[in-house]
Amino acid sequence: MSFQIQYKPLFRVFVYHGYHLNEGEDEFNTMNNEEKAVQLKDYDYKSFLQIVPTRKTVRFMNGHSMVFNVQKDHFIVGVKVNPNATQEPFIPIDTTSNLTFLLKTKDSYFTNYTNYTIENDRLLYPSNVKPATEDVDFAHIALFTENILINEDHTISPEGTQNIREELEEDEKRALLGCIKLHMQGDTPNLNILENTGELPGSIPQFKIHFDNRKTFWKYLKPSEGFEAETQAAKPLTKNGFIAIDPDTDFVGPPPGADTYRYPNPAVYSIKTIANKTYSEIFI
Repeated sequence: MSFQIQYKPLFRVFVYHGYHLNEGEDEFNTMNNEEKAVQLKDYDYKSFLQIVPTRKTVRFMNGHSMVFNVQKDHFIVGVKVNPNATQEPFIPIDTTSNLTFLLKTKDSYFTNYTNYTIENDRLLYPSNVKPATEDVDFAHIALFTENILINEDHTISPEGTQNIREELEEDEKRALLGCIKLHMQGDTPNLNILENTGELPGSIPQFKIHFDNRKTFWKYLKPSEGFEAETQAAKPLTKNGFIAIDPDTDFVGPPPGADTYRYPNPAVYSIKTIANKTYSEIFI
């Protein structure tokens, strides 16, 4: 008697970032499917983030015939299923169990172009279960279909952060931005990974973490001519596209000669915060 080994996706987590996926002032979330496909063609979240299971999670996954697979815009956890009942994991999974994935930045300029403040005593914590340490403002991980951006409500409290750090090995704590923690049973049925029976649901659970791109005031400088001008409103930093500057409408009191210069978009390397305003400096 023989049977075919079969794996099925247990869940997917998509990882998006507005700096890499927006086109100038056109936001990825507002694009149609064809436009999104163009933006995703050269996108790879691994260029700026590392997401890996903790060693404890790796041991759990190995013991339950699970696999971790990374794609350009998401990662998948798959599970070996019963060949005679393919909605059942081959090795039963306790519905009270969970999986934890480390989030670490790989791009030294990540904080420059990301609208998220990293705090040493508070971890980013996308999860489908609200920890007991958190108040009602805590936000669950978004579903793929939701247009929700990462914000401070996805950050866990100092007490909760300490609890998470105690679960990690020493080297896992270094340069840690946060943890994605997914429980087999979420706080609401739409956040569940497994059914109450321990079976896989009819449709694959799909989650998303979507970072917003930072907006800065753009300050143009030409020291040799004593020229300085800044935008009246903060503008988004994006890797793709171009945002045109109109000196007559974009600048605060356009200085003399403003219409004689060209105004490139800023790089992410030069960011300054002065009096609670964040500036991108562009030398022209």
